[in-house]
Amino acid sequence: MALLTSLKRSVFSPKTQLQSRVMDTCPLYRYFILIVIPLIVVMFLQSLHAGTDPMIKVSGELSHLNSASPCIGDAENEAMMVDPVITVRFSNPRYYCDTSRYIVDVEFQSNTANKEIFGMNVRFWYDDNLLEFVRFQNFPSSYGAVAPSPPSVTSVNVGTSWFGFPTIVADYVNGAMQKTSTNATPIYISTNGWTKLFSIVFHVDDPNADYSNFYAAVIGDLELVPSNGGFLPGNDGIVITLVNPSGGSLPSTENTIPLNWVYTGSGAPPYGHPMNTTMAPFYNCAPPITCPASVTISCGDSTLPAVLGTATSADYCIAGTPVITYSDVQTGGVCPQSNLITRIWSAADSCGNHSYCQQYITVGTGSSCNLLVTNDNDAGTGSLRDAINCALSGDTITFHASLANTTILITSTKILLSKNLYIRSNITPRIKIKSNLPGLFDIAANKTIEFKDLDIISGIATTGNDGAAFNNLGTLKLIGVKVYRNTLLPTGQYLIRNKPASQFTLSGSCFIQYN
Repeated sequence: MALLTSLKRSVFSPKTQLQSRVMDTCPLYRYFILIVIPLIVVMFLQSLHAGTDPMIKVSGELSHLNSASPCIGDAENEAMMVDPVITVRFSNPRYYCDTSRYIVDVEFQSNTANKEIFGMNVRFWYDDNLLEFVRFQNFPSSYGAVAPSPPSVTSVNVGTSWFGFPTIVADYVNGAMQKTSTNATPIYISTNGWTKLFSIVFHVDDPNADYSNFYAAVIGDLELVPSNGGFLPGNDGIVITLVNPSGGSLPSTENTIPLNWVYTGSGAPPYGHPMNTTMAPFYNCAPPITCPASVTISCGDSTLPAVLGTATSADYCIAGTPVITYSDVQTGGVCPQSNLITRIWSAADSCGNHSYCQQYITVGTGSSCNLLVTNDNDAGTGSLRDAINCALSGDTITFHASLANTTILITSTKILLSKNLYIRSNITPRIKIKSNLPGLFDIAANKTIEFKDLDIISGIATTGNDGAAFNNLGTLKLIGVKVYRNTLLPTGQYLIRNKPASQFTLSGSCFIQYN
């Protein structure tokens, strides 16, 4: 035993032997050698190990939540060397009629459990003729859009050559989203379903879009090489990173599933084409309704829809046929006098939405006389002058709804009112009656004339008040009538000229422009 001890001591160098003697004689030096130096070595090795902590794949578009990375055990570090596969898809398209918005969701799926999205470069293409990008929305509280925000939109003439769009221009969006709160409850990505993280909002730009079968392609940009599914040369396409439990982010392998578009995998343009198979669900969309044509019938003819036609409609809410009903509003006299039936058709879908249209049924007297004014001509069939000439005393003259916001221009001679008549309108925007002559209406003595809800514009004259809109020798009643000065009538001349023994009354919301 003494021999083995002697051999062991003989292999130490003189320096080692000196250190041994010092340690034997100095307790403080022994503590420094055995405790402090090994601790420094361990801390140095830890700092080297932490410097290799994998972080986000692409800098400049996604940032770190926490740059510090504590020491990671060998088992955890070994697991990180295999990237999880994260698939992103555009899904659940829907169209909102009230705002012309087309909205799709962005959803994720993982092939590995307990993975949480850190961030994503949101990149996709769509048909410029159909859609216009509006914004990202519906983020959970712990996520939000980051630079570039708002996302950049670029138009490129590759819609037909790359994607098979019917139009040449395709728009490309480049944006980003990221986890913004470290304190929020984690959102883990499903492995057997889909986890929605946010939505993309578009405005439907196509003025002739077929909303009964509306779809639009949204295509995610994935790889550097177009034949691998990416469509932005010189760029790495979609980048998805995961939250690192130790801080910062981890890389992942990405897959993308487009919406309403199929990739051909050919490796050469066109890379794919629209699928045209997914119809967007509709929200707040009234059912489209088409009225039967307006008709003119004789007194005594049937007015039943079975004879005059029925409105048609479609149900956007639930497949089926909306409930179609109608109601009639009659203006003018009672047959055998001519009159107008305004038939209001209504369609109600399964979600309680309604839409309306109108069918006009003109009932004639069987003669050339028609008390319904159907055009803005100065004379002839359907004109105001013709209705006044053929009316009997006490008749009511009305106006077709198609004359709303039109001007009946009197150009040949003034109109003589020599019988009791009611000239009434209930149309909005209002109808105007204007004269390009000295004067407009002459009311005979002992005759009562009533005008209702019309705009009357005076005639023209330079002297003698001959340009007045009304030259009244009888009884004139204006109900809700507005009388305006013709721009060619000098200031100071009368708009309403009441002769001795005449009567004049105003009621309702009347207006007379005196100056």
